[in-house]
Amino acid sequence: MKYALALCLAALLAACATPAPRLDFDPKANFVQLHSFAWVAEDPLYQPRDSDASLSLLNRSRVIQEIESSLAARGYVKADRRETADFTIAYGVGTRERLNATTFHDPLFRSWGWGWGWPGYGRELEVRSDTAGRVYVDILDRASGRPIWHGVAREELSEADLEAAGARLPRLVQSILSQFPPH
Repeated sequence: MKYALALCLAALLAACATPAPRLDFDPKANFVQLHSFAWVAEDPLYQPRDSDASLSLLNRSRVIQEIESSLAARGYVKADRRETADFTIAYGVGTRERLNATTFHDPLFRSWGWGWGWPGYGRELEVRSDTAGRVYVDILDRASGRPIWHGVAREELSEADLEAAGARLPRLVQSILSQFPPH
């Protein structure tokens, strides 16, 4: 009984865990000189063409607030004007329907056509559909406009997750920006 309870608790914690973000950065960029930030545009949301999610104005506001507070917690200051900032920020949020197919051999299958049939030659195909969600943050050198850092977090989402995006988005943004600046 204790083993089953521990297993259920571990599964629950794993389901709540934030996925590790994937990062990329320009190794030539000098991150030590970055102190102030601004948004790349009035609307810093970049919506990919292949995404089928639309982000509500409320969730846009949540993402912006989370990015600003995460950077402020790391000592970065929001510039009054874009022209005076050391770096600019853009972000994106999207979902995509995915089909996952798995082929496996059925050890009990026997072909009963011509001859006796052979065990182990049956194939089964399992097709599963899910929704993959992603949040990404791009940091650009303000003076040159070139990208210097990119972080993305991906997560499999259910319908309930999509409806409760307001609670999930800040957690994903935190996991991405916890890796900025690169070490």
